[in-house]
Amino acid sequence: MFFFLRSREGFVWYELLLVIVLISIFATLIVPRFLEVKEKENVIKVRQALEIMHRRQKSYLEESGRYGLYDDLRIGDLGFVTRSFEFSVEHVTDSTYTAIGKEKKEPYRFMSIDQDSNWAGDLIEEE
Repeated sequence: MFFFLRSREGFVWYELLLVIVLISIFATLIVPRFLEVKEKENVIKVRQALEIMHRRQKSYLEESGRYGLYDDLRIGDLGFVTRSFEFSVEHVTDSTYTAIGKEKKEPYRFMSIDQDSNWAGDLIEEE
């Protein structure tokens, strides 16, 4: 079929166009799903980082009798999520604290945990 349009070498333009159209269709179906999975993975990593901070706060409380600031906790590098999120410890008193993981760029969604293990934030709904 269409042998009279086929040159002896390479592909005919409509064959290449068909391949490009098919790849575009597959990309529009797969890429959004991939981004959704990546987003959920980031939310899980933020939660894990906050759980690490929460455990360190409990240890710090036992050692010093009060809750600590971020630098006091000696958490180390949370590099697996720090490219997209920044972490801090706020509202620190002897008996309270809030550990927060917040996006570095808009829409600045966040997740937090306090001394009583209460979770809050926009990212909680996405788990």
